[in-house]
Amino acid sequence: MSEITLQPIGVLGFMSRRRISILQPFGSFHELAAEQILIEQGQEPNTLYIVVSGRLEVFKTLESNAVTLGQVESGDCLGEISLFEPTSATATVKAIEDCVLWSLGLEGLHAFMEQEATSGAQLLLGITQLLSRRLKLANTAIAASHVMPNHLCVRRRHTDSLDAENWVQEDKKGFEKLTGKKNQYKLPDRIKW
Repeated sequence: MSEITLQPIGVLGFMSRRRISILQPFGSFHELAAEQILIEQGQEPNTLYIVVSGRLEVFKTLESNAVTLGQVESGDCLGEISLFEPTSATATVKAIEDCVLWSLGLEGLHAFMEQEATSGAQLLLGITQLLSRRLKLANTAIAASHVMPNHLCVRRRHTDSLDAENWVQEDKKGFEKLTGKKNQYKLPDRIKW
């Protein structure tokens, strides 16, 4: 696999080939055979995966039924949420066809961002753009299904299991894990509309 390289597409689209060549050694390439599981719903992943080639299916098991949430392909990433907000995986990811993935752990991300702050920001911008696109698709699906959620924890910071103060504490832990530094800024406990 030594001839495989990351390309400036998808989440890496904001980066130049030179900056990508600096990023590449911080992670590693992996092959995944068709039908092989990459991430299992309920496990606690801590790795960002970028799809170099192939396609994967993302699905969630609800009451013994598998519900397909979507597919990912070259340039897309998986596992990014676990780097920013460590939690168990909410879905399973399985290869539809043979795939090549590049993976980056939290320590590798820290080291890369320490060495290459601008490139790190470009990587995060690419991931943010992908997450925004996924959120828009989710919002469209919710509207098309005429689902009226009684709460949107992403926006209101409210769930049955955590109150607002606990969310703030969880945000601080996530920041510290991502940056390796204590957060000196007060995080808001709710978003103002």
